[in-house]
Amino acid sequence: MDPLEELTAAGLTLTAKGTCLIATPRARITDRCRELIHRHKPELLALLSPGPLPVREGRSIGRWLAHIGENDPQTRADVLAQCERDISARTYFLARAAEVRPAGECRGR
Repeated sequence: MDPLEELTAAGLTLTAKGTCLIATPRARITDRCRELIHRHKPELLALLSPGPLPVREGRSIGRWLAHIGENDPQTRADVLAQCERDISARTYFLARAAEVRPAGECRGR
């Protein structure tokens, strides 16, 4: 099991904030979890820091926002910015976007 899977299985949620890792809930942090975080911090930071949103992903999320009627430009920009900073947000919005097919796309393709 890789370190992120092991920490998740222990009931932790990890978030990257710059060069810091935040593990919650604190009550679930064991000595083993501390050891994994310390030993694998650079790897975990790389996994949890999404970076720039690829154009294709941004378009997919934009289609989903339009699908749910979210057309406010500031809200749309905030969602896309959140997806660049937060891997959990990116994963969530891409999962929602996967529920909406682009115009003209047929089933079974």
